[in-house]
Amino acid sequence: MRSGRNILVTIWNLTWRRPLFVQENELVTALLEDLDGFRGSLKDDAWLWKLDVNGGFMVKSMYKKLERMSVGESLVSAADRRVFTHIWRSLASSKVIAFSWKLLHIRIPTRVNLRHRNVLKLEMSVSCVLFEGNPETSNHLFIHCVFARDEWRDMCRWMEVVFESPHNVFVLWESWKEVVVNKQIRKGFRLIWHAVVWSLWRVHND
Repeated sequence: MRSGRNILVTIWNLTWRRPLFVQENELVTALLEDLDGFRGSLKDDAWLWKLDVNGGFMVKSMYKKLERMSVGESLVSAADRRVFTHIWRSLASSKVIAFSWKLLHIRIPTRVNLRHRNVLKLEMSVSCVLFEGNPETSNHLFIHCVFARDEWRDMCRWMEVVFESPHNVFVLWESWKEVVVNKQIRKGFRLIWHAVVWSLWRVHND
């Protein structure tokens, strides 16, 4: 460590017992990038959470970090990010909300997704398990399948609202929660949305 005019400059001289593999060299490079700009201090060491400006751990900051890693920040539009924010503001159980989050990310194990992940062999069908003839995608299973469409219409008839079948689950969520203006009633509508998609998934698995 060299100093001059109250400025500390740290030079790292790392040594290893054996030659590093290519992947390990990449890790060392990443480590040095993280250490770049380090400033020495006589204060006691303390934990600092770099994802939050205040240095304290926040679940929200960790969630955003994982979201960028799993989806890709450039692939998520501003409208989609609003949906992911609102999806957690529900009275439904955490298990059901987590399922809805995966549904909106197109991450649930439908037959098309299982084929994409090489879980289903090429000779195995990807047709809907409830009504064959259409590929079992998330949008088909929860909106366009005859069974799902009838369930949404029956629910809307019971609640005295008009149902128009949207083209994807994002629009379904947005249109469902925007049916009413009252915030308290909207919470109830969100809860019903979670309950319906969870019930459809249970029926699918059965």
